[in-house]
Order: sequence, then structure tokens, then C-alpha cells
Amino acid sequence: MGVLLQPCTNCRVRPHCFFVDLAGSERDQFEERRVFNRYKKNQVVVYEGVEPHGVYLLCEGRTTVFKTDEQGHQLTVRLGHPGELIGYRSLLLSKPYSASVASIETSVVAFLDRGSFFDILDRSRPTTSRLIRNLALQLGQAEDKALKMAYHSSTRRIAELLDGVKPQEKTNHTDGPILLPPLRRQDLADMAGLALETTIRVLKSMEQEGVIRMKGRLITILDTRRLTELAQPLH
Repeated sequence: MGVLLQPCTNCRVRPHCFFVDLAGSERDQFEERRVFNRYKKNQVVVYEGVEPHGVYLLCEGRTTVFKTDEQGHQLTVRLGHPGELIGYRSLLLSKPYSASVASIETSVVAFLDRGSFFDILDRSRPTTSRLIRNLALQLGQAEDKALKMAYHSSTRRIAELLDGVKPQEKTNHTDGPILLPPLRRQDLADMAGLALETTIRVLKSMEQEGVIRMKGRLITILDTRRLTELAQPLH
């Protein structure tokens, strides 16, 4: 179902938006050609294996990126946050989407068709540069993840994940508690490359140490300094 949103100039997530560098006629073109849709919780935005016809921009809410094997088992790859572009790698390669994307809360997503997206890249050098930086960043993250899977302890992997999740709420104090968005234990296990039982054990250990507090799917970071120490231990 289509929805209408405020102009990009008034968007609160604009500083983090992939298209933040657009200006003048290029921004007018983007705002004219984008199409907004609202997705309910757990509704699929992109299906793995489907041919891409454009790109998606997450404007509100959060998403999960996951892959599915032959038996139907889902493996969470990462979480998506407002301002991120979805599906551009598959579009650049002219290949089916390599993963599915679903909303984990009510979300608003803007669709931009293939022709409009490539037209903007041709006309906006800053946007093209941002795309290249994103690709380089994802390559580096993939290499880092391979290293972590090989050498980092289970506690460090979980701590790194929690330390990198964008908060849902935070107090005005620097060291105040930080409420993370709802996270399934299985999602954390998938992203860390750990068994579910190991993930639960590590989380309970952190809770007993006073680093976090858990209530259902909600995790609150109580001791940010200690979490950082666990994520980046001194050698």
C-alpha cells in the first residue's frame, strides 16, 4: 500500500541516508520517482532468488537480511537500519537477490526503479562515490567476519555484535543504559556464527556480570565500558 511522507529535506534520518548528497535537479528527480510503501512487522520486502527491478531505501523501521537453505532453514545475515540501500549489489550484477529482506517492525521503504537509479548514478558523482565506499566497506566487513569466526571467542563475538547494534533508546548520560531493538536469540546466534545454546549461555553470563539486562527479546546494555572491553580485549 502506498504512503506519502514528508520531503527528504525534513527527514530526521537524512544525515544517514544513502542519497544524502543529492541536490538541485538530481534531488528533485529522486523525490519525483521514488515510491513509498509501508510494511507490517515480519512482512517480506525482498525475496531471495527474485530478479531485481530497482533498489529499496529503508526510510523508517528496521529490517533483517536472511538466507534460506534447501530445507527452509533461515540464517540471519545482518540487520538493516534507516537510510540504508537494499538490493543494489544484485542490481549492479544483474543477478537475482542473494538474500531476503523482511521488516522486524513496522517500516517504510522507498522503491526506485532501475532506470532512475542508474540515471542518478550517472549524474551524481558524490552518490556514485558513496556506492563505491559501501561496496568496499561490505567487502571489509566480510573479511573481518571470516577472521572473527576463525579466531574470536564466543563471548567476544556476542559482545562485538551488541556493541555494534544501533540503540533504540538511550539516556542523556554518557554511561547510561542503552535499550537495543528487539532481537531474537537465534538471530544473534546466526550473525555470530554460534550455536543457539552457546549464545544463550554467553548472554546469561553477561547478565550475571551486570553488563546487560534481558527481558524477552529486549536487551539493555547496562555497562558500556565493560561491553567494549569484552568486544575489544587488550592483548
